[in-house]
Amino acid sequence: MDLAPDRARLALDNVPLNVALLDETGTIRASNASWKRFGRANDIQTAPDAVGENYLEITRRADDRYADAAADGIEAVLSGERVTFSLEYPCHSPDERRWFLMHAGGVTADDTRYAIVAHQNITERREAEREARREHERLAHLVDRLSGLVRDVTDELLGASTREAVERILCRRLVETDAYDAAWVGRTTLGTDRLAVTAVAGDAFVDRTDEASVIELRDGHPLADVANGRTPLDVRARDAGGSNARWQTVTTSLLDSEATTEAVAEALPAGGLVAVAIGTDETCYGVLVAYAAEGTLPADPELAVLESIGATAGAVVDAIERRRWLVDDGVTELGVTIADPAFVFVRLADAIAGELTYLGATYRADGSLLAFVAADADESAMTDAIGPVESIASVTSLGGGDEARFQLRLTETDLVDALGDRGGTIRRLVATPDRATVTIDVAPGSPPRAVHDVLTARYDAVDVRHFHERTSPATRSTFVQTLTDQLTERQREAIQTAYLAGFYDEPRAATGDDLAESMDISRATFHQHRRAAERTLLGALFEDTHTDAPDRT
Repeated sequence: MDLAPDRARLALDNVPLNVALLDETGTIRASNASWKRFGRANDIQTAPDAVGENYLEITRRADDRYADAAADGIEAVLSGERVTFSLEYPCHSPDERRWFLMHAGGVTADDTRYAIVAHQNITERREAEREARREHERLAHLVDRLSGLVRDVTDELLGASTREAVERILCRRLVETDAYDAAWVGRTTLGTDRLAVTAVAGDAFVDRTDEASVIELRDGHPLADVANGRTPLDVRARDAGGSNARWQTVTTSLLDSEATTEAVAEALPAGGLVAVAIGTDETCYGVLVAYAAEGTLPADPELAVLESIGATAGAVVDAIERRRWLVDDGVTELGVTIADPAFVFVRLADAIAGELTYLGATYRADGSLLAFVAADADESAMTDAIGPVESIASVTSLGGGDEARFQLRLTETDLVDALGDRGGTIRRLVATPDRATVTIDVAPGSPPRAVHDVLTARYDAVDVRHFHERTSPATRSTFVQTLTDQLTERQREAIQTAYLAGFYDEPRAATGDDLAESMDISRATFHQHRRAAERTLLGALFEDTHTDAPDRT
């Protein structure tokens, strides 16, 4: 067989494969430049182009299963038994691991059988496959470990009876997985931007009894977004290879109220740290922080599982807190200040440039909410003041003595509804142009934290002034509920409107005509509903037995 023309030779020499032409005996008749370069680079003791050497004999001398398989395959192609043959085989050098793909194809020319043999370096592909297998195995191990972690932690959390037990379980279970060197829990404090360390496992270098183990969560602190926004924190060491035992610098950095994520990353000797919120969608009860050793850094799936564990722990704490408040039948008084100009009563006080006192609110039969306020302003000034306030549809003057009283029809009831859903009732509210001072009664069985979270979710600059149990009105709440059940919607609206508008004050702040007009009913109808409600109230006070509640339809 004649060798290829010059242009064919040029093309063959530029193919990125090691190519040789073998005759029917296995002798190399021609090879390309890549074949020669490979032979020189690997110190193969043949002629530079190996032409004239018997490739099958050279291959058989290697005496390994890959060489035997290659020789058998090439012989099958030369004999016509096979059209093509392919084989992947290792060819490691002292400096690197290498893999090649050998492909042999048969051709016939001038009644002579030839084989074109090509070797392609597939090391990059094999290494990628090898890495993919390792990652698959790692993920399979991770799934098994995390499934066990979630199952074990969940089972143990559901058996916890105290908040302290929940926090201890979280820390202990994480450290027992061997993926984490240490873990601790920082508990949030109602009404403050503070975390107090309450549980520790492993060598976290933090003492939960130490007053220094309280973190002020200022803006920018790495744990602030975890506690306030439920955003998990994942910080990795800048340089690998440090000592996993030196977590003290990390803890010291986190306990600093001026800490930043960058500073914590610089303090990490190796590995990394993760932090997730312990809480529900509405309430954060704390933050779980874990230090991961080098080589066991959590991947995205693990971080998601830790978030899930934090949510489970939050739900358990929420249930524990609710049980605790159910046992105590006293009303909790929560006092706050709201210095947010978006708060409707602050906006209104600013508009009238004076003080405004909230007297109460009642729902009308049509579902709208009426709020009653007293203010040092006339009807004209109050009407002008509500103009820019979209959440107030109208204002009605109810007269009054030293302070005028007004009825406001509110278009937004979500705050009152949300407070009510969580057992909160506004007992007192005084607003000035820069802030509102609010006292909220939290019913038995309702955690004050949930009420506080309603406010902080809607307004900025909410600060707790006081927080204590005020009374133990279990019998009173039962009496009020019984009485309410005996009133029709109109009767309740009439007597509550009359009370809040000052109808029973001396001197009377509002007349029957004023109240009838505000309820959009006749004067006679108003007094009919009022008197019926008064009879029900007096009967509840003075009769030994009460009649069944009237039909409210």
